[in-house]
This record gives sequence, structure tokens and C-alpha cells, in this order.
Amino acid sequence: METLGISADGKIIEFKLKFIERYSQLTDWEAFKKISLTFLRRSIRVNTLKISVEDLKKRLEKNWKLEQVPWCREGFWIEHAQKGRRDIGNLP
Repeated sequence: METLGISADGKIIEFKLKFIERYSQLTDWEAFKKISLTFLRRSIRVNTLKISVEDLKKRLEKNWKLEQVPWCREGFWIEHAQKGRRDIGNLP
């Protein structure tokens, strides 16, 4: 059983054998490992006590690409218009 993997940023990741055995019983290990080694999509959830979904979309759509998360009305995957930018904290 392969215990090593390469992350999306090129780092070698070692999974402990007991971890692999445990998760192999719970799920498809290869699919789990593949997702674990990829970058997660940046996402936000709108705090509707502070701002409405529509108001937030209007505020961000100039500089950010928003894609609705299918299972969460207040959730969005977010990507900056300048592709390399990854920070989303303290949005204006």
C-alpha cells in the first residue's frame, strides 16, 4: 500500500499505515488521498445578520469571481480577478 503522496505544491506527504487502514474501511482510500493532496477551493459564507447575499455580491463582483456553492444559498467559491491572488481575509 502506497504511503507517500505529492501535494499540489510539490511537497512529499507520508500517510501513516494505521491512518490508511482506518480510512480505507470508511471510504475509497484512493479518492480520499487524491482530494487530500489537492488545493481546496477558496470559499466564503455570507453572514446574513450583517449583510444580505445580494449586497455582498454587488460589493465583490468587480474584483472577485463568485460561484454559488450548490448546497449553500449563502456560500460562494471565490477567486480574485487577478488569478495569482489567494488572500480573501479582510475584504473591503
